[in-house]
Amino acid sequence: MLSYQGYKSLFENNSFNHLEADFVSDFNRLNDMLFDGKLISVKIKLINTKRIAGEIRFVNGEISYIGISSFYKFTKEQYLSILAHEMIHTYIHQMGLRDSDSHGRVFLRMVDELNNKQNEFNISKTENISDVIVKSEDEKEIGAILFTFNKDDYGVVFINSKLINDKNELDKFCDLLKKYMEYPLNVFRKDTSIQLDFYKCFNSDLSKFKIKRILNLKSLEIEKVDSNIINKIKEGEKITSCKLK
Repeated sequence: MLSYQGYKSLFENNSFNHLEADFVSDFNRLNDMLFDGKLISVKIKLINTKRIAGEIRFVNGEISYIGISSFYKFTKEQYLSILAHEMIHTYIHQMGLRDSDSHGRVFLRMVDELNNKQNEFNISKTENISDVIVKSEDEKEIGAILFTFNKDDYGVVFINSKLINDKNELDKFCDLLKKYMEYPLNVFRKDTSIQLDFYKCFNSDLSKFKIKRILNLKSLEIEKVDSNIINKIKEGEKITSCKLK
């Protein structure tokens, strides 16, 4: 993590903390929305696992906590799907309901009922990572700012569709970043060349990354991604480019 006076450059898979989730608030909101406020509060925490998206941990027959994987970069919708999934387990346990197994008929019936009750997210039927991914009939439009450092090193900032379609906003961002580059103590090395390319993408695989809603230098995060993601970005429509130095 590189940082200077609020300017950040993220060069690691920092996963879940980009959601800035408020576990207590989210639990209470879903409790009211899905369970009519009947659930007793349960501790929620991040767990260091890539095996599953979430889990219920029991100690002496009682729920100790709900765990959410910190390994993956979940979208807000995916995170809510995981939390709601674990809250169904919580409901079944707290209400003393019997089921054939952990994802038995009672559980699956509740998943269907609660998915029909709201359209904000789709509750997954297992904790498997492949089941957590939010499926959509239409691929969402996503913007990507591809940073090229010294012609062979890449970083990306993902932005929402409104920003990528607003050329004035993109030009304004480039102008601000150019001014920042003139600042003696900016985070980028003086001997580094930097090219910015703006792409409009429709690949659903990119939706797992943090999507910025505003272009603000004070919260700038540049993610290091592999060549596979870079190629998917370049498959999109190139909107504009600018060279910083």
